[in-house]
Amino acid sequence: MPAKSHPIISTNTEPSSKWQTSTWQQTKQQKASLPCPAYCEIINRYSQRYGIPDNLLMAQIQAESNFNPNAISHRGAKGLMQLMDVNSTRWNIDPFNPEQNIKAGSAHMARLLKKYQDVRIALAAYNAGEGAVKKYGGIPPYKETQEYIARIEKTLREI
Repeated sequence: MPAKSHPIISTNTEPSSKWQTSTWQQTKQQKASLPCPAYCEIINRYSQRYGIPDNLLMAQIQAESNFNPNAISHRGAKGLMQLMDVNSTRWNIDPFNPEQNIKAGSAHMARLLKKYQDVRIALAAYNAGEGAVKKYGGIPPYKETQEYIARIEKTLREI
């Protein structure tokens, strides 16, 4: 079976840089080692629907919930993509339903990517909120947000 080409996001260490999409060859063995076998089909579907690289969504889910669909954060974020109640209500979804959570989280991330045109800033807005990004004119100096972006970048390098 030939290797399948998938988009991957490569990073630049400059804070204002945009992430560029390139390709990598995903072999059967690599696919089997991904941490999301139960959710890969859903992730791929919404990746394609919203134009987000599937590995970005996987890295985001890894950072948000470690692929635990029942995760609840200390701030009340819920499910795989750790949606706050305001987003669950906006999308009229059950945050603990993996399909609905990934659909709403992907749509939300797609909107942020379109708005900011920079993956790192979109991730910061997803994590800290759009108000924090506006207040600081970019990635806020919050330790949690800085570590969140770093975890996603690290995961992207590993998958």
